[in-house]
Amino acid sequence: MSKDGFPDGGGANGPTTPREAVSQFAHEQSIATAKLDSLFGILANGQRRQILAYLVETDDGVATLPELADRIADGEDPERATLRLHHNHLPKLEDEGFVEYDARSETVRYRGSQAVTAWVEFARR
Repeated sequence: MSKDGFPDGGGANGPTTPREAVSQFAHEQSIATAKLDSLFGILANGQRRQILAYLVETDDGVATLPELADRIADGEDPERATLRLHHNHLPKLEDEGFVEYDARSETVRYRGSQAVTAWVEFARR
């Protein structure tokens, strides 16, 4: 420990001054807040909640584009639902790291964490 009460070794090993500790904490909090904002932005859309819920329910976290289109179509033309998935929902989910989408094989793989899964299940209630 240094004389100011912080661990020795600063820099890559941690903060060496109170100012560095506060700065590091603020940075970590802004990252956590951004991730939470991202998750809530995704969950704000009902069709994206349906997509994530469906993927969470599968045994392997994998679904095909037609399966997801059927899930969100809700009486709508499945082709329109497929287009909305391909051009809107899946790119957003992939950009945020929640799914991996292979357009060539039309396969979607869930990549969410346990925390994401918990929020998805909570949002379904």
